[in-house]
Amino acid sequence: MKKVIVLLVVAFVSFTNVMGQTADEYFQKGNEKLKTGDKQGALLDLNAAIKANAHFLNAFLLRAQVKSELADFKGALLDYNKAVSIDIKHVESYIHRAELKSKMDDLKGAILDYNKAIELAPTNALGYLGRALVKLKQADFPSAIADYNKLIEQNSASAEYFNLRGLAKKRANDLPGATADFSKAIELNPSFGEAYVNRANVKALNKYYKDALKDYAKAIEINPNDAAAYNRRALSKVEQGEIKDALTDFNKAIEINPKETIYYYNRAIAKRDFKDLVGAIADFGKVIELNPNDVDAYYSRAVAKSSLEDYKGAIEDYTKVIQLEPSNGYAFSNRAAAKSKIKDYEGAIADYTSVLEIAPNSATAYTNRANVKQRAGDTSGACADWTKAKKLGDTSAADKLTQFCGPHGRIY
Repeated sequence: MKKVIVLLVVAFVSFTNVMGQTADEYFQKGNEKLKTGDKQGALLDLNAAIKANAHFLNAFLLRAQVKSELADFKGALLDYNKAVSIDIKHVESYIHRAELKSKMDDLKGAILDYNKAIELAPTNALGYLGRALVKLKQADFPSAIADYNKLIEQNSASAEYFNLRGLAKKRANDLPGATADFSKAIELNPSFGEAYVNRANVKALNKYYKDALKDYAKAIEINPNDAAAYNRRALSKVEQGEIKDALTDFNKAIEINPKETIYYYNRAIAKRDFKDLVGAIADFGKVIELNPNDVDAYYSRAVAKSSLEDYKGAIEDYTKVIQLEPSNGYAFSNRAAAKSKIKDYEGAIADYTSVLEIAPNSATAYTNRANVKQRAGDTSGACADWTKAKKLGDTSAADKLTQFCGPHGRIY
């Protein structure tokens, strides 16, 4: 009998070991599949690993990561919750769950998890870094800066921490403090291109464009493929009136990163200022090609088309703006002006009416609608609108009333 019991015990231990190895094998397979981009395959293997070992902490953490990458945030959160329940002192679980909560806009929940991670590991930089980012999302700049202070206290030789604190101070509108931190980051790491760009951005905000250009040049010297530095330098050159040189920098930024819409948009604005409206329209078109829902690009292209007297093209673009932003009164007003140019008075009146639905006390909209009504032969309606515009403070409406309606608004 004793021998049988021993054999059973040995058999149980062996079975447990086999099951443990099986879970590990599934985990490794899932990890390898994730590295190759096979997320669904990784998910299946991690499911098997967890089925083999219901307390496999790393399997839950990795499966949560996969689910998050597949945009299954609720499923990922359940896995992180399970990881925390398996080991309530596992710092990484709290940090990852906090990152997910921040992504899900549960900022309070994220802060609580970062607080717990910091409580468990007061010298773990990831807890402070993550919490600072959430506080920045909350626009709680003093608290974010306090977290960066703590990191710098722990490691005063980190150029990155000074750079991050500088960015937080910039957002808090402490521009002198931000400049000091970027300068310290550069002192600690003279090859820190990003810090030069950030310091240059602050100088540009202060309209010290010449000094900003020097920092942008240094950043580009450090990293000749820094598209953002070329873009920013171009913007400063535009402010200096150096449009040709600015266009060269915008061209370089686009060459490095042809998928970044802001570079095309900024180049379009520079071309517009350089009186190259055709080139500007082409660049606005490229922005729209990359992002079909970019309202600013449609609006700006419409303005450029109107300047070239392509009113039908402008109307098409303003119509798209209105589809994307139905309460955009400027688009209605400009579309009305374009319709008036092609003598579509009925359409123009309808658009000015839409403007007044959005902004009922717009004296300008009443005046504009009155002008179109007068051209369309509706003098009575025009006089009523000019009268309303005058009451709302448009002094030009008084002249129209005198010219077309008599001193008391009566129609001649």
